[in-house]
Amino acid sequence: MEIERDNQRDDQQIIEYFLENYRRDIRLLMRRIDPSIYYNFSVNMIEFFDRFPESANKFFQKPLEMKSLLEESIVASQKQYAIDYATTDKYDEDDELFDAVQEISDDLGQELSVKEFVFVQFVNIPYTKDVYKTNLTDIGSNDINKLVIVSGTVIRTSTRKVLQKSKQFKCSNCEQEYVFKAEHENYGVFQTNSIKCNKLITVEKKNNPFYNLMLDIKRNINPNNNNNYRNRQQNNYEGDEINEEGNNNSNSRNNPAQNKTEQRKCGSQKFEAVDGTEICIDYQEIRIQEPFKTLKPGNIPKTMWVILESNLVDQMKAGDDAIITGILIKRWKKATKDSRPEVSLCIIANSIQIKNYQKNLNDKDKNQLKSTLEEELDNFYKKQRDLTTEIAARNQLIQSSCPDIFEKNDIKLAVLLCLIGGVSRIENNTRIRGQCHMMLVGEPGTGKSQILKYATKLSNRSVFTTGIGSTSAGLTVSFTKEQGGEWIMEAGALVLADMGVCCIDEFNLIKKGDHDSVLEAMEQQTISASKAGITSKLNSRTTILAACNPILPGQRYQTSVDITENTGLQSPLLSRFDLIFIVKDIVNYDADSEACEFILERFMKKEDRTMNYQRSESLWEIEKLREYINLVQNKFEPTITSDASQLIQKYYQHLRSIELLHSKTTIRALESLVRLCQAHSRLMYRDKVEVFDAICVITLQECSYFTGLLENLDPLEYILLDEDKYEEIEHVIKNNLRFISQP
Repeated sequence: MEIERDNQRDDQQIIEYFLENYRRDIRLLMRRIDPSIYYNFSVNMIEFFDRFPESANKFFQKPLEMKSLLEESIVASQKQYAIDYATTDKYDEDDELFDAVQEISDDLGQELSVKEFVFVQFVNIPYTKDVYKTNLTDIGSNDINKLVIVSGTVIRTSTRKVLQKSKQFKCSNCEQEYVFKAEHENYGVFQTNSIKCNKLITVEKKNNPFYNLMLDIKRNINPNNNNNYRNRQQNNYEGDEINEEGNNNSNSRNNPAQNKTEQRKCGSQKFEAVDGTEICIDYQEIRIQEPFKTLKPGNIPKTMWVILESNLVDQMKAGDDAIITGILIKRWKKATKDSRPEVSLCIIANSIQIKNYQKNLNDKDKNQLKSTLEEELDNFYKKQRDLTTEIAARNQLIQSSCPDIFEKNDIKLAVLLCLIGGVSRIENNTRIRGQCHMMLVGEPGTGKSQILKYATKLSNRSVFTTGIGSTSAGLTVSFTKEQGGEWIMEAGALVLADMGVCCIDEFNLIKKGDHDSVLEAMEQQTISASKAGITSKLNSRTTILAACNPILPGQRYQTSVDITENTGLQSPLLSRFDLIFIVKDIVNYDADSEACEFILERFMKKEDRTMNYQRSESLWEIEKLREYINLVQNKFEPTITSDASQLIQKYYQHLRSIELLHSKTTIRALESLVRLCQAHSRLMYRDKVEVFDAICVITLQECSYFTGLLENLDPLEYILLDEDKYEEIEHVIKNNLRFISQP
């Protein structure tokens, strides 16, 4: 009794807490019109534990019980609110003011009613190592029936379904009604055969043919007990019975009669559904996978099913990165003869947070580094910002990219610009992409794959694949049929890399029939799929970095033929790349000697290394460079100045005037120039595209096109700049393009 009173006192305190801190949320919930559906109700767990610290242990050990307790308390709070509102006037002022702010919509009304179906969502859960999981591999059997928070990439989604949460069944024998709940552990199947009907019923008792014989034996064993014998004669004198031959049973007058009825439990296991008593909820299942960047070589990525209910349904699609808060359960299918029972782990989602850029859950130092880096850069450029400072900062960023690759500064700069990207926008309901695409066409052993691998490390969300092992479904989207006959959509590499980078090695080894599936993803940034009556459109806002070898004999690039013949790729696909670089393995004694020194110095002692290698040790770490890319992407949306716009226009007209480049210099080439200039402005930590950005992008494009604009100057020598080099290259470009600066 004492324990029950304590529990009642705690429940009342929780109800008072909700009325005190969530009064407006309760009122808004009570104003909902439809009382037959589930409504979400968010509870701040840090504030709740501050008020009820003894509930923290129960929350982490038995979250399902805690969730049920909170939902029951919210329902009770609504009932108490309705009583207080009807009997007092103290709620009128604030609540009517709150009602005036809330617009009356289709699902809101003025009348208040208690909503019995509430879905509690946990918000601001305290950080503990047992709850926050870095990867799916950290989840084990010890976490069953406990709260977990994990991040993953959605690779498969099912269609929207309706789940019968509960339903009434009646006993087929006594018609006693019971409420059965659909448990996710049993795949939502009502387990009607798991219980027996316990209603007490009156049934006729069957006659025992040995009953009279047993009484005669007892009387013969104890014949002196005459009093009991006489009592039995008097009480049972009227119990004469006729046997089957029609004769009087002489023992029936002397023996007591058997009871005709008895009380016992029904015990039936047959139940029939009662129509119109079901309570339904929206339901969907998705499958998440460990992020690509967290996988170790040789490991198969772990996947897990996640159950979404109520308002969480259709919130995620294939390719989304998300942080999922839920309760881990085990579920099994009905065992069959001579087969091993299937038991799998699954997460019942309580809340989800979709993140376009994947970040580790426990990585608080990264957020601190980002804010520190931003403050450092703001102070640096606030003190002094001139041409010398910008050139020095630019050179350091270029040299920090792919530091293990010798030279190739043009490709290093191109990787940075593609990862940063331009500004995406929507005009007339049409999305104009800001992502830049790059292709490396080169001979074997020129470091193409190594550059792609490094690019995946610089991006927070990345996918690396090869063309020889990729199909159209593997790159875009595929449809698979489950055992129940349901079609499920599964995301490919381009969808999984949404808002990230997708690196494809051996790009020209993709089957020719699969090239068309990449065209839409590169330009429209979407992937359309239609199969088995399912038509869908998924986002693929990804940057594609591709590499391939020439297909000509000897895998050597021949300048005598076009790039289409060298790679086997058609013009519609090539025109979608913003930058295309030809990487040759040219025999040069001086260059080979410098490359040897650069590689061999890695294996020397520090005191024996040259100043060039020691200077490279002062470059930015990959972690800092990655955070810098994320910072400038989110902070700046550059606009183009008039002088930079005129210079870009002049260079585009110059490209169009070259007859050999007609197939490459479509209107997409102009859009590529704009995107690259915006990316370079972001790289320089600015929100305006200036002439300096346009000059640098034109120089970079000349490393790809070699149109002769720079006359006798080698554009590769003008990627890393100083003041003299920049003034020289600026003068040559402006003079040859006949550029006149506007006053």
